Amino acid sequence: MNIGSRSTNDLLFMTFNQDYSCLAIGTRQGYRIYNCDPFGKCYGRSDGGIGIIEMLFCTSLVALVGAGSQAAFSPRRLQVSNTKRQSTICELTYPSAVLAVRLNRRRLVVMLETNIYLYDVSNMRVLHTLDTAPNPRAVCALSPSPDSCFLAYPTHGGAGSAAGEILLFDAIDLQAVHIIAAHKTPVAALAFNDDGTLLASASDKGTVIRIFAVPSGEKLYQFRRGSYPATIYSMAFRRDSSLLAVSSDTDTIHIFRLNKHGSKPSDAAGGSGGSGARGFGADPGADASLDASFGSAATGLSSTPLASVGSKVGAYILPDAISEMWEPQRDFASAKLPSPAAAGHHHHHPWHTAPPSLVALSAVEPHLLVVTADGDVFQYHVNLATGGECTLLKHIRVDMGDAAAAAAPAPAAGGPSGAPHTPSAASGAAAGSFPGPGAHGLGSTDARAPSSDSHHALGGLPPTSLGNSGGGGPASAEGSHDARGDDPSSGDRPHHDAGDDYFHY
Repeated sequence: MNIGSRSTNDLLFMTFNQDYSCLAIGTRQGYRIYNCDPFGKCYGRSDGGIGIIEMLFCTSLVALVGAGSQAAFSPRRLQVSNTKRQSTICELTYPSAVLAVRLNRRRLVVMLETNIYLYDVSNMRVLHTLDTAPNPRAVCALSPSPDSCFLAYPTHGGAGSAAGEILLFDAIDLQAVHIIAAHKTPVAALAFNDDGTLLASASDKGTVIRIFAVPSGEKLYQFRRGSYPATIYSMAFRRDSSLLAVSSDTDTIHIFRLNKHGSKPSDAAGGSGGSGARGFGADPGADASLDASFGSAATGLSSTPLASVGSKVGAYILPDAISEMWEPQRDFASAKLPSPAAAGHHHHHPWHTAPPSLVALSAVEPHLLVVTADGDVFQYHVNLATGGECTLLKHIRVDMGDAAAAAAPAPAAGGPSGAPHTPSAASGAAAGSFPGPGAHGLGSTDARAPSSDSHHALGGLPPTSLGNSGGGGPASAEGSHDARGDDPSSGDRPHHDAGDDYFHY
């Protein structure tokens, strides 16, 4: 989620990884990564402003886009890095600013305002490009699953397209599958479930949330968020596809329940695209494989103009006249965000309602996690039997700048709550040139020495603040001490079930 000029602090970007086990933020100084359960910082760098950061599950691979504060951190440049070795694997430069990056185990997607580039993650080969209608808000979603690997993005504004349409693109076979007439107004938010069989969408009106089957495009659910328009900030499925959480510019987080008969829920213990919700950097074997796989040529370019997509689409999914008569279901549960004053904030907000927020639903516990652009992390308990108002369990203040924030008391529980240019192999990556159509070399980026303590999470924290763990000056990596849950003497790292098999090439 891009925050940019709306930020009241140094925060520029925030996102969860694909299984919601980690939170990554980009700031005017650098970026940080946090484990979510228990919540704590596990890695950070202060090289320069980062406008976009995307993780690949819990591996050490991160994709970074600069915020433009320095020449080396251009918003037109994508850098793929290994945080464990503190080395740059490759770099790609584009003709205009990168607006969004999406990752799964097989594909990397880079979105510009009118172009989408698809890469093979195993070798960073350019597989396909798509010309799109202007999409300045970078509305798009990539399925986390390597098996049901689909890309969804709005088609509004293109030749022959109407507002509210979604194009479903098969990122493996590299062909359009469906155009779904999802809404009557432009699409504002999209989210896939864990196994890529469901797609949630919301329009810029924000009153109705719809869920479609993938790849058929059949509408399965229609939920009523509210009667008044709202800006949808984020949507997230629980990993078993039983719940969908939605945040907006109101102070209410809505949770909708999906009936089993209408969906194809994945196994909560580990969907085909999941990682068992392990902690950041939990698989060193994957990192070595990733470095090797990225060190090959980025060649092979094909393009599909938007106007020609329609001829390749297998079916055009029109709104079902009967289904439009459904009475949209109301939320099953909801959570109320504390007011900024109650959360300990006394500054003026650039937004008139609730701050931008991200939501996640735990795959293990019945918990809702909400992260706001003010630097607040709220954890709620969701009653899976009765629903209703969620109970606030924990409030953590996260420092979004270099200065440590003051401790924040927790509110009372239940209270008010063109083609890309040449990538370059860095000295820490596998050797090899990266020729590309019309591309030029960017030169090498020096690999920095790995830090032995850069992948340990801070343990379970009381409702206080999280500042820097030390050091963190310019061009420095922020190491963290070992976390052993709530007890530093414990020998167990705060990781969930390690049931995932990372990258086997």
